[in-house]
Amino acid sequence: MDENLIERIELENGLTLELIDQSRQIAADRYKVVLLSRIEVQIVANWFAGDDVLISKLNDMTARLGTAVVFEKTNARFFVEAENKDHVLRQMQTLVKQSLQPYYAHPDFARNFILKKYADSQKAGTPQASI
Repeated sequence: MDENLIERIELENGLTLELIDQSRQIAADRYKVVLLSRIEVQIVANWFAGDDVLISKLNDMTARLGTAVVFEKTNARFFVEAENKDHVLRQMQTLVKQSLQPYYAHPDFARNFILKKYADSQKAGTPQASI
């Protein structure tokens, strides 16, 4: 799928939000308009500062998940007329920046996302990666 980086936003918590256009034509004059929000979160000790239990699990986290986890959220609109495609994409971009950016910028976003992915890997019985 084609990706077109629209905007890169440095968040207050040190993460970078990327807004990516993945729209594609689905009929002669119709589009599926897709905006992907992506944040790569490095698995590092500073997200767990002050929590010795979690810091002690850091090696297991990186063995299971790698050195980073990627958060992605997709917003899509179907059968958008060709002449409205750019307008709809801008509306979606504005919505993410107004509504979701504060959530992504929260100081605990990275920590909570890493812990969620780690818990999911444990539930799924994901075997540990070789180091």
